[in-house]
Amino acid sequence: MEKSVTKNTKPLADDEIRNIYIDKDVWLGKIKSLKGLVDFCVIGSDYGEWMCALGRLDLLRWQIKTVRENGMIPVSISHWASVAIPLFDKEDFAAHWTYANKAWMYMNPESAKSSIQATTKPITAFKILNNLNLPDEIESMISQLKTLGVKSFVVGLESPEHIRSTMPRIMKSLK
Repeated sequence: MEKSVTKNTKPLADDEIRNIYIDKDVWLGKIKSLKGLVDFCVIGSDYGEWMCALGRLDLLRWQIKTVRENGMIPVSISHWASVAIPLFDKEDFAAHWTYANKAWMYMNPESAKSSIQATTKPITAFKILNNLNLPDEIESMISQLKTLGVKSFVVGLESPEHIRSTMPRIMKSLK
């Protein structure tokens, strides 16, 4: 019988958390390669919430600073709106991208909704169609985004047929 990873996993020690780092040369190389090509740089992805939870916002602050120094506008990205947005709001992010889905609002749905509604920074929602009954629930999802105060959203469509069946419903919902 295979042992569960969770049972054998130990919490990070304080010194392990203090030793988390960003390879500055790699990061700066990537940022400099984008300089002059893009207006916005999304920061956070799969690690932003963990830096919040571990008390290492200093790493995100450094990334924000280097993005601004290279002429781009920093935008946060998170899956856990209830955890990240209240903390990201205090940082020099210009806007937020967050997972905002009617079926799956991560961590605590009510707290996620409250965090999204409370921010004064523009919100872009992503993965808005995940796990919905498509195309029937598109209108209610767009309505929820409007209620939340979301300024824009991103949809991922997999095929020309998916585009043909989804986009008219989205456009109708936006009118």
